[in-house]
Amino acid sequence: MARLAAQGCQYRVVDSGVMLQRFLAAGLTDELTLTQLPRLLRAGRPLCGALPAEVGLERIVSRAIDFDFVQRH
Repeated sequence: MARLAAQGCQYRVVDSGVMLQRFLAAGLTDELTLTQLPRLLRAGRPLCGALPAEVGLERIVSRAIDFDFVQRH
């Protein structure tokens, strides 16, 4: 992460529940934007499984975007 920051990489996209869980557990995530859509899936993995400790989040903004998507930052 330090190498990415040194190269000017300001944002990182974590596109997997398992990977997000690892980033949260390692303390590598300081901001999170979730995009939700109104669909129920029959199967799949939860976004975040068990974490070693509770992760406190503060909602900055929620906004509706096209196709009934909701983004929470």
